[in-house]
Amino acid sequence: MIAFYKIGYLWLLLLLPLLAVLLWLLDRMALQRRARFADTALWKILMPQHRILGGRVRLFATLAVLFLGIVALAEPRIGTTVDKGQKATLDIIVAVDVSNSMLATDMYPSRLEALKTGLFALLQKLRGDRIGLVAFAGNAYPQMPLTSDYGTARMFIESIGPQKVSMQGTNLTRAISASLAMFGKEEADNRTIFLLTDGENHEDSALVEAQRAREAGVLLNVASFGTTQGAPIPVYENGVQVGFKTDRQGKQVLSKANPDMLRKLAEAGGGYFVQADDAVSALLNLYKQTDDMPRLPMESTDVRNNANRFLWLLWPAFFLLLLERAIRNRWFARVHKAVPVLALFALCSGTAFAQHPNAVLRQGVTAYKEGNFDLAIQKFKEAGKEKELKTIAGYNLGAAYYKKGMLDSAINVVQRVAVEDDDPKLQQMAWYNLGNAFLQQDKTGKAIDAYTKALKLDPNDENARYNLAYALKKQQAEQQKQKEKEQKEDEKQDQNNAKKEEKPLDKNDANQEVLKLLEEAEKQKRKDYSVDDPIKPEKDW
Repeated sequence: MIAFYKIGYLWLLLLLPLLAVLLWLLDRMALQRRARFADTALWKILMPQHRILGGRVRLFATLAVLFLGIVALAEPRIGTTVDKGQKATLDIIVAVDVSNSMLATDMYPSRLEALKTGLFALLQKLRGDRIGLVAFAGNAYPQMPLTSDYGTARMFIESIGPQKVSMQGTNLTRAISASLAMFGKEEADNRTIFLLTDGENHEDSALVEAQRAREAGVLLNVASFGTTQGAPIPVYENGVQVGFKTDRQGKQVLSKANPDMLRKLAEAGGGYFVQADDAVSALLNLYKQTDDMPRLPMESTDVRNNANRFLWLLWPAFFLLLLERAIRNRWFARVHKAVPVLALFALCSGTAFAQHPNAVLRQGVTAYKEGNFDLAIQKFKEAGKEKELKTIAGYNLGAAYYKKGMLDSAINVVQRVAVEDDDPKLQQMAWYNLGNAFLQQDKTGKAIDAYTKALKLDPNDENARYNLAYALKKQQAEQQKQKEKEQKEDEKQDQNNAKKEEKPLDKNDANQEVLKLLEEAEKQKRKDYSVDDPIKPEKDW
């Protein structure tokens, strides 16, 4: 795909026909002036170079130089480039306790909300490190694979809560086990787990699992949320608090943190323990403890731009201009004068165009990299008004929307890029980002379809392959859950049908039933008082 970042310069091409006519007229006037002094045959003897390469060739060379120069000023973009580099990274799996006890209000506004605030602050400090997310209560549920896309991580963190789990409780063993599984089988020294919980655990096996993590080369760092004095657990219905949790005797339940047990857990896992009286300070302190951990190099990808190909036009223009000068000055007689001028022209052009092709788009990319997504959205929208920038600005706009958490807007913009653009690289990245956005919205089927299309365009994309496997597993779990729900509904329906079959007697049926019972009772009475029985005497009045 060819795009021009400064398409306005192309209007200058309309002047070339007029210039060609003007140059032709000037050449004709020059020939008429020569004819006054000598005829054509004599001129060929006096000026032999005109016989070999005359004014027409010079005219063509001049017009071609101007054409190529104008197109170069418009900055043509052909193909795409992806800016890649190497970053030393740490892999962190954050295991978040989302049990009901984390709703306790001994931290403002609750343990869970304070924890989220701390994680948001942590995201701002990460230096290219990858982060994954596990939510746990009575069981553990992977939420987000390892990624350096902190915008995505923020959205996942915002969405976690007790509603994400189907089994309540605080099973630290399964939390550690699920976190280890998310690292995969590849061994490395740059892996750590941040276990964030209030510590209401009643299983000794958590210490064993922490030791297993340490033996696998994964450090277990623990942060304790809540107080030892405890706090009641709010109960919500439809987002509105209706009271506090009580036990079977109706007494209010107090949830108390267990820092002593969590400290032992951190020691067993070879990591650090912090008491999260202030969630932000605690998590930043926990992250600071990882400064001494080795960080492994990993390829990183920055925001991409179309490749500037203006030099492809300037070099032909250089040689054509050199040719025109040579023809004008009797075959390279004064070529040495043309070369410095053209070299200076090429040098100045390289200096002018080495920067980003569009100031507005450049400002948007800068704001994007600095995390100022509001400004990035504004700049990308402005840049996208130019037709030649519509595709690349649209892609970057979708990425900024995604980072901002505006999933619907991101999907609408990036979907157009994925469908309309004819650049396979751009399409592949667009489908991959669409898959992430759909997964955030729990539209698993659409996410699977997007990841599949991304892999068709680039079968070597490991991130797309990993996310596709994750989405397929999630879809399988959702289908199993739906199947169990339907089975329960069917059983309930069968029970209701059975009750309907046991209809109560109406008034007439009830009378008939009573008469029938009376007749049977009378028959039995007659049988009991048979003639063989002695007549009992009457009682005195």
